[in-house]
Amino acid sequence: MNQRLHDFAGLDIDPLAALRHSRGLQHLTDEELAPLARELQPVRYDSGTTFFKQFEANHDAPLRVLLQGQLFWTPIANVETAGAPTLDAGALFGLSSINAWARKHPSWSVLAVDEHPGFLAEANDELWALELPLNSYHRAFARPESKRLITRLIGLYGARPDAPKVVRALRRTPEFSRACPMHVSRVVEGGVLERWLPDKPILADGSSEHMALRYVVSGKVRVIDEHDGQSTVVGANELIPHRAIFSDRGPARTFIAIDGPAEVIRIRRQTLDFTIRTTPGFARTLGPATLGSWLRDSAGYERSYPIIASGEMTLVLADPTVDPLPLSALCALLAEAANEHLDDRTTVVKLVPAGPEVAPRSSPFGVPEILPVAKEGDFAAAVRETIIDLAHQWGLLFDHIILDPSPLALTPKERLALMRAMVDLPCPSQISYLVANPEHWADLPRRIGVASGVSILPTAMLGPRPHWLDLETMRGWMSDVAQGRWRPGGEQDIPGGAGVRRSPTAQAAHVVGQLFGVPSSYPIPWPLDAVRMRLGDDVLVRLRAAQRVTESAMLTIDGIDLEAEQAEQLRECMRRWARAVTWRRVGLGIGGAGSQSYVAIPFIRRLREVGIPLDVISGSSTGAFIGAFYSALGD
Repeated sequence: MNQRLHDFAGLDIDPLAALRHSRGLQHLTDEELAPLARELQPVRYDSGTTFFKQFEANHDAPLRVLLQGQLFWTPIANVETAGAPTLDAGALFGLSSINAWARKHPSWSVLAVDEHPGFLAEANDELWALELPLNSYHRAFARPESKRLITRLIGLYGARPDAPKVVRALRRTPEFSRACPMHVSRVVEGGVLERWLPDKPILADGSSEHMALRYVVSGKVRVIDEHDGQSTVVGANELIPHRAIFSDRGPARTFIAIDGPAEVIRIRRQTLDFTIRTTPGFARTLGPATLGSWLRDSAGYERSYPIIASGEMTLVLADPTVDPLPLSALCALLAEAANEHLDDRTTVVKLVPAGPEVAPRSSPFGVPEILPVAKEGDFAAAVRETIIDLAHQWGLLFDHIILDPSPLALTPKERLALMRAMVDLPCPSQISYLVANPEHWADLPRRIGVASGVSILPTAMLGPRPHWLDLETMRGWMSDVAQGRWRPGGEQDIPGGAGVRRSPTAQAAHVVGQLFGVPSSYPIPWPLDAVRMRLGDDVLVRLRAAQRVTESAMLTIDGIDLEAEQAEQLRECMRRWARAVTWRRVGLGIGGAGSQSYVAIPFIRRLREVGIPLDVISGSSTGAFIGAFYSALGD
């Protein structure tokens, strides 16, 4: 069921900014996007909503721009399933209706491409999007200046069926061999289908204007190097050779000769750069496996990504609904975990209100520790200028810069302005946003606003596990019930969630039902990319006390008065957070068919013994039960 958000008061959203940061539309001007932006309406869909089959016909699905949430795509009919994309913020879907509308329009029918079977999509969590009603297409696209936009949208639609093949082809190259398939899929999302006719050759020199990745879908082309006259024939399902996608050191002039009609998917260099800036952790995976191979190969510099001139930047914010937390202390501990656990050079920079008595403070090496920000006047412009200057001057020295805005005491309007200041930085950027529960995260756009163009990582600092989820005790109760040792009335009822009281037997059934996925017991899901850290109340109390004493210095775990077990708990939580922020989380997939007793459980125990962390566990059949059980026992 969907809810239309234009009926909700106070929603802060900029449709033009959302289009500007949608993958595949970065090259269009505001004037070309404005007619479409005026017609978009915000909508919200419940978790589990199915698109394009039971929900609506594929060709009648309106164009949508995804703002928050994730869509899992499964091809319909006999379309290849491997590599089917998972769409997230910044993605476009519902492009089939654009192609169908253009086919009926006299001015745009020549641009339409053949329809393909399409995809079945399901919302993994609550979905927020901008939607273009079908009866508004003529107002959004009828103007002559909409030609580039229509061409781009139809090109994106035409490239979708072959996207999995392009992903696999790119990951076979030295440049993308170590990259995550999801990150490469984001690059391919910006690719457009082009029809090449046997006319004049296409120039493909090393300039940024002509630099692109090209994949031949059908037909053949010849790549001619003007320097030596050699030509290479490239057929269907092949990448057109490129030497300069990551630098300007490629050959001076290369031509692509077209001997017959051909269809090619083109991905611009600007699309790749946009993906790098908006996808933390992506840039470090590009290029050959080691720097040594880059140095040994005399031509390696032409195939490798250049030295990254600016580290990643993460803004740490806490939602107003979260219990008071020592945010500065947590930022310091996050930096410590990244330094020690991941060997990343990381620093924390505090943003403080500007005033006559406040001066910038730097470390003995000149690295900023405190940066004043003027809250009077144009706060958004002031904070953005400060952040960009920080990235330009000091980004080269660090793998990661953590921004701590807690001294600013932000209002809701300033909070959204600060979040939007993280967009379009000269380095990869993201926001680690602390939330208390999945409902607050799902409702974030309505309560706070929408920040387009920046990755937002939901983060939760949880208190102790509620006693009604104590699975160790529950396991004992279930054993007693099974052996007939438990007597009704012999124990007090157990308090459940939301004030519900259950008997031990009913509570045992409730917990087991959650593990097995009984629909009536479904808990509200956390987003797939969320990171949860469970700390005891005593640890949080000591964190707050330590922050008050050492708020002017970098806080370390060893500097907090904690018992050994508490310190290790805090250290593990910070390491988990650091792995999430730097996109290095470790996942485990578990099979079914009764493998839990002799494969999965001993394997998980062995991983724990040798200290290998597990951040995400997934499984099928019995593997799903094991994953749920271990997740509930731990976090």
